[in-house]
Amino acid sequence: MASGRIHPALRLSADELFLSWTRQRQAAKRRSDRVSAASIARYAPIWSLWQRHLAQAEVRWSAASAEHLASFVQSRTPRTERHTKASTVTQTRYWRLVQAVYGALPGVCALRGWPSLAHPLASAEAPRDARSEAAASTVLAEGAWRCLERDLDSPLPCRDLQDVRHAWVHVRNRALLGLLLATGATVAETAALGVHQLFGDAEGAGLAGPTRAAVGGVRDYVL
Repeated sequence: MASGRIHPALRLSADELFLSWTRQRQAAKRRSDRVSAASIARYAPIWSLWQRHLAQAEVRWSAASAEHLASFVQSRTPRTERHTKASTVTQTRYWRLVQAVYGALPGVCALRGWPSLAHPLASAEAPRDARSEAAASTVLAEGAWRCLERDLDSPLPCRDLQDVRHAWVHVRNRALLGLLLATGATVAETAALGVHQLFGDAEGAGLAGPTRAAVGGVRDYVL
């Protein structure tokens, strides 16, 4: 691109970039690479916090540096008064989301026929002492995903009449696993849902924030 000209991708707003990332992830070929509506609902506030952080520094998203990302991660507050700082897992989650959204730029350029653009935050280092993966309770290794997907499609283990009488337990368990894998909802969110909430108004159902965010993804999967 000629010197002095602004790359067209850098003219996008921060919200447009986030929307492009969500569309890329929702259209991913591998199910494990996709993000559910429930997950997007949880990611959006984090992205808004990143925008607010940059606004306070009077910096546009396209001009953000590794230093800005580091200060953003370090500025995260603890969840409770008992903690003196945000957990490493939380800091890593925020860092990964910002990196992932910026990582959508090459796909945006390719889709719109624009010249390629380097990842602006590619040199940013992960939070100190960050785990190589998110907490085991929030993410599964790729091999585990593959095993679960394979087992969900295998026949039910019913060997005799007694097994058949209790087959509903296997059906229930598989349905719950499929729901968790497809929507990204947590066990607690799923357990808090009622059938009537899938057909009603989630905003008026008296649900807690995380559970309310999960309703959209569960509706997409079940209905």
